[in-house]
Amino acid sequence: MNRIIAMFLCLALPGLTWANVSNIASVAYRDASGNSYNTTSNTATVITPPVITSAITATGDAGTAFSYQVVGTNIPTSYGATGLPAGLSINTNSGLISGTPTAAGTFTVTLGATNSAGTGSATLTLTIRTGATIVLQKSVSPTTATSGGTVTFTIQYQNTGAGNATAVVITDAVPAGTTLVSGSITGGGTLSSNTITWNLGTIAGSATGTVSFQVRVN
Repeated sequence: MNRIIAMFLCLALPGLTWANVSNIASVAYRDASGNSYNTTSNTATVITPPVITSAITATGDAGTAFSYQVVGTNIPTSYGATGLPAGLSINTNSGLISGTPTAAGTFTVTLGATNSAGTGSATLTLTIRTGATIVLQKSVSPTTATSGGTVTFTIQYQNTGAGNATAVVITDAVPAGTTLVSGSITGGGTLSSNTITWNLGTIAGSATGTVSFQVRVN
């Protein structure tokens, strides 16, 4: 009995991202009675090294918690990072870089993702900004006044650091011997028990602004 066998081979070639190579063979044939059959082989897989696909730039602030996830193709089994600033480390099992950086600067970090076929690497440019510092400068105009006169107090604020300052709150008291001029508070400030409060939220690095209020001399 003769069998006519035709075999078709399907091969997936790796692309530029080093995808794993999978190979499945299929066969079609007829037996002596002319019955047709089709079947396939098991899947043969060739593992290739990971390719890191996470962002190659990241930014954080000195003294503030930081995290960055290393992501790689082809199921990495371990991760590495060299050149991290002080205060940061990598979890070699998950690829998570975390911690609180203690120094500002720009760091060149070599990332690695490894599986049984080898290690894929990438370079991360990590910028750690200096911590936030809020500076206040207060002025008054005019600098002389008599009873019944109106003066304006202006508060200029500036974040002299590069990092964001968050939950910023400025307070100022209405001076003794004066009465607040109704409706004179600028910048969203509110009055409570003779104290003016400005909830400014986040002030970006190097950002400036002003708030003010007026009083009448008693």
